[in-house]
Amino acid sequence: SEGRKGLHDNLQVDMSILISLMRNPSMNRSTEFNDNKLSLYSAQKGKCAITQRVFCTTEEIHCHHKNPRKLGGTDEYKNLVLILEPVHKLIHAKVPDVINQCLKLLQLTNAQLAKVNKYREMAGNEPIVA
Repeated sequence: SEGRKGLHDNLQVDMSILISLMRNPSMNRSTEFNDNKLSLYSAQKGKCAITQRVFCTTEEIHCHHKNPRKLGGTDEYKNLVLILEPVHKLIHAKVPDVINQCLKLLQLTNAQLAKVNKYREMAGNEPIVA
């Protein structure tokens, strides 16, 4: 038990969010998806992969498929990334007003926008030109 305590102390994440994710799996998703979501939360140190902002609630955590399921993407760890809800919306948005609203809210750096555009292109969407 002492060894496990040391591991948990070194996770550097909000344990209440991790526990909430464990107790409330994403419904209609595979066990692999839910397990990988937990692993990603720990690996990403409780932060959005694009903005590096700390997740404050489970509701704002979105698990994005890098290679979309509709294009053959799987629930494998390497195909998933945790991002904030408005970042997820921005990756999939096609309507200019929605894109502009998300950009205004997020205030992304050029490097962050480049990451968003990488995922947009993988999803079959045009890159955003700043």
